[in-house]
Amino acid sequence: MFFSSCIRSILNPKLVDNIKRTLGFASLDVDYELSKISRLGRFKTGETNLIHPNFRFIDSESFINQFIEIYRNNILSFNTDRSNPLILDCGSNVGVSVCYFKSIFPSSRIIAFEPDLDIFSVLKENTRSFDPSEVEIHNKAVWIEEKKLSFQPDGADGGRLLNQGKQSVSTVRLSDYLQTQVNMLKIDIEGAEKFVLPSIVENLKNVEHLFLELHVEEKEPELLEHTCQLLREQGFRYKVDTVGSVNFKSFDYRGTYSMQINIYAVNENFRSF
Repeated sequence: MFFSSCIRSILNPKLVDNIKRTLGFASLDVDYELSKISRLGRFKTGETNLIHPNFRFIDSESFINQFIEIYRNNILSFNTDRSNPLILDCGSNVGVSVCYFKSIFPSSRIIAFEPDLDIFSVLKENTRSFDPSEVEIHNKAVWIEEKKLSFQPDGADGGRLLNQGKQSVSTVRLSDYLQTQVNMLKIDIEGAEKFVLPSIVENLKNVEHLFLELHVEEKEPELLEHTCQLLREQGFRYKVDTVGSVNFKSFDYRGTYSMQINIYAVNENFRSF
């Protein structure tokens, strides 16, 4: 009994955290750092050295999810013949994906879009060490045309275009950026993809890899089938993965979206020049 109590005391998570903090090991331990960030709670800003010194985030939970998906699970990893690929990052948030792309392709050229003004200011700070000729950031939303639209921020990573949002944002026509070959097109734009993707059909021949986060509403269950058909018709081979836990109990949850799906698509007809 005595030894069991001693072991429980030694392995107590709070005690381990205190020891690591005292010895300065926290920055070397990813799990410890993520645990520390999680204790901040939702919609809390902070800094971490996990990506680079003093990398800022605006919401602890969204940062943890992005870091695990992008850096630990490598969901944005891709292969290309080019050492300096062109990457379009639509929905860059605070820059986790931008920094990841630069880590796997140091010579890449990245064009990034983030419509939320407050989040964009953090993105700008987190990417300031990159040469502006290699990382070009825009405080705009990708859309089917250039105009002003209403945008509703959520203080994390789920801000989206709405008819009566709190902010007015400028948009760019995504097709204008697809007139040349793009090695990776990442689209994570919180529901606007159902309008944007059909608008770039004629330009998809210039895209080598496509990462698409698809938001399927209860009232539009056919969206997934239509999206897959569109990709097949444009010569893409694709795989899909659900975002979050999916089981029979998940049918009981009725939120804004019935499904969020990551689609990984590779253009089988793409020929680099």
